[in-house]
Amino acid sequence: MRVLAVCTGNLARSPAIERLLDAAVSHTDIVTASAGTSAREGEPIVAPMAALLRSVGARTDGFAARQLTEDVIAESDLIITASRSHRSAVVSLAPSAVRHTFTLIELARLARFVPTEAIGGDTYGERLRSLVTVAPSYRAQAGQGPSSIADPYGKPDTVYRRCFDAIFASTLDIIDAITR
Repeated sequence: MRVLAVCTGNLARSPAIERLLDAAVSHTDIVTASAGTSAREGEPIVAPMAALLRSVGARTDGFAARQLTEDVIAESDLIITASRSHRSAVVSLAPSAVRHTFTLIELARLARFVPTEAIGGDTYGERLRSLVTVAPSYRAQAGQGPSSIADPYGKPDTVYRRCFDAIFASTLDIIDAITR
């Protein structure tokens, strides 16, 4: 199961999603990556976000920002975006990705409502693929709410902390759904 996280510059939000998911499912059949709609290609994770990731044991080494392309989308089984505008950008580049593209907060909200017995599969990858398939049918129960994570780039460390906390909590909801 290949998961792609998407934000704007691929320097803070999408690397955080990628690396937090990776920390939770490393050594499984889930592979994580990230890209940006306006990536600053080759750059590392920005220092404030890298520090927050390291504080919870997530790796930050070996990262280089890359641009979102049709090919990158085509290689992905699940695309998790930081905001609705990123979701729209993904679907504009590859309309067929609409069924497996969610904002992080949206997928986490849906995951909280999907009953354990509705998620099938023997591996984490199979269970995540099942979650992606069944989650949309729980939209009525999950209701509407915020679905975007604000961009912290260039802002004070407190804004990075709020962004990180939102990403961390949402990631935990998704991991909980596939591991329970």
